[in-house]
Amino acid sequence: MATVRIHRGEAERDLFPPVCALTGVPTEAVKKKTFAWTPGWTKVLILGGLLPYVVVSMILTKRMKVKLPLREGKHGHWLVRQAFLIVGVLFAINLFIVGGYLAGKQQDETIAGIVAMLGIFLLLFVLITGLILMNKSIHPVEITDYELRLTGVHPNFKEALEEMREERRRARAAREATAPAEGTTPIKARRYEGE
Repeated sequence: MATVRIHRGEAERDLFPPVCALTGVPTEAVKKKTFAWTPGWTKVLILGGLLPYVVVSMILTKRMKVKLPLREGKHGHWLVRQAFLIVGVLFAINLFIVGGYLAGKQQDETIAGIVAMLGIFLLLFVLITGLILMNKSIHPVEITDYELRLTGVHPNFKEALEEMREERRRARAAREATAPAEGTTPIKARRYEGE
């Protein structure tokens, strides 16, 4: 997988090649996605409590909306991973609740302990697997006021994006070369003015 820099102007004007960012095959389909990124050092703040972490993260989180080319059938790329995390965490929490309920009933503390341990193991499994899945998806490495660095894109998408940028640079250079210098009158206009 590759990493690309996407300038804010490219994202706002949808200046992307018709190549799927995930599979690298030609496509006309796009998926709207708002990427969010928070500096990694903010995770240390959780040691000071959840509230400072949440407040600082909310302040420092940068977002950028992108209409990324994704072929049909791949539009659930992020949704599947998010659903896995949410459902897995909710299921683990339910196991904790059931374990607490069984312990409160004082029926069999062994079963309550096993259910609670299953909840802990499930939560760890879901979080670790979720992190691995998220890191294998297309995700931001950094977002600034001017650009977004995305990793996990297909090398074909990166190559097509660079070719598209080069074509725009050449077209701009050609326009600038043919444009008259500032303060001069084009030759055709001078002839009509009697020169």
